[in-house]
Amino acid sequence: MTTSGPAAVSRAISPQATRRSLRFRSCVLTGDISNTVAICDGPIWKDASDGEATYIVGRTMPFGRRRVAHTAHASPAGTTYFDVTDEAGWWFDTGNDVAGTRSLAIVQPGETIKFLQQSSRFSPSQGNKSRVESRHTITSLIWPSNASPSEQIDQEKANRKDQEVTLTTPGLHVFVCKVHPYMLGAVIVDTDGAQPLDIGQKLHLLGTTNPADATTAFPSNSDLALRLLHTFFVVTNPANWKDYTKVGEPYDPSYPSVTVKVGVAETPVNLNDALKAYFGPPAVIPAVAQIPATSGIGEVWVDTQYEESASKGTANPSTITKTRI
Repeated sequence: MTTSGPAAVSRAISPQATRRSLRFRSCVLTGDISNTVAICDGPIWKDASDGEATYIVGRTMPFGRRRVAHTAHASPAGTTYFDVTDEAGWWFDTGNDVAGTRSLAIVQPGETIKFLQQSSRFSPSQGNKSRVESRHTITSLIWPSNASPSEQIDQEKANRKDQEVTLTTPGLHVFVCKVHPYMLGAVIVDTDGAQPLDIGQKLHLLGTTNPADATTAFPSNSDLALRLLHTFFVVTNPANWKDYTKVGEPYDPSYPSVTVKVGVAETPVNLNDALKAYFGPPAVIPAVAQIPATSGIGEVWVDTQYEESASKGTANPSTITKTRI
């Protein structure tokens, strides 16, 4: 499967063009599964002859084999943004597509991660307006076993406030909303952004391990870790959702084809290959009964967090649909 990232520009920026230098401290993956490119800490050039946000990667990390021009969302140095939204599949939105998910960023140690609820940066249709109508928490769900307590974030109550956390420990950091546990966003902290990416030797999981006891952390190549990675890339990539209208068709999720270091031995593996091998061949989508066996009247509440309705805008909650019968 090929997924489209930010559109490639129609022309390359010539070496003779007037330029001004921009620098990104964070890395954002873009491109398709077979040729993913990391837009990393510069030099990244902008052609000053036009006003378009058209950048060319002056130094690509080893995700791609060639110099590629892309449209990218620029952030101030040292800051990475997520829009927090009520939009199905884009609950934590970086504005950039990574093999189908818009909920993953790669940053250098020391990067500040800002989660926006009062405004937005990446809305496809609403400018900088807030993309939330409901209330959320920004809560650390998974983090490296050697991360400090200051790198974990949580709020006592759901809210509509902006939140931020600074991450210094290399490895995988995943965030969740405690009210809506299908809302997931992730950051990989890596020293240089080059493959193999550092997932962390061992990980903590909220409510499962004891953050104060490193011996309770689980290896990043364990069954639990692989299931969590699988779940993240299914939940945050709408193309990986199981469509029960396609009865009898194969269900075969895809994952970013990048090399990561996993486990205590930091074994390099291709993430897509490893997850596909672990979870076996594609499953066949089964038929699901549509009509209840018992007739009745009243209200039916339908779980619709993975759906949008034609009568509501994309920025409205899609958690529950109530029908009177």
